[in-house]
Amino acid sequence: MHMYPSYVVENGQKISTGEGMRIVWQEGPFVEVGKNGSMLEQPVRALLHRIEDLNATLPCPQNREIINHLNAVLGLLDERTRDRHQRQVLGTTHV
Repeated sequence: MHMYPSYVVENGQKISTGEGMRIVWQEGPFVEVGKNGSMLEQPVRALLHRIEDLNATLPCPQNREIINHLNAVLGLLDERTRDRHQRQVLGTTHV
């Protein structure tokens, strides 16, 4: 099992790294600071795309289960976004 740090700070930005991976995370509310990094949905979509490609050539029940779970994660993130939009706190630090 590979263990990666949750993030490192480089030039004030939180960055997750691993072999073949580098994610610069959004720092601060995009309404206030603009887009400066990845939101959670982007790497989840990348994972989903990758496992769907693998499943097309090497299908197995575990791949299908992973796909289902990643879709569930995206659904929950979308639900959270809709809720924050409805409460007019999307893009802010307000809970």
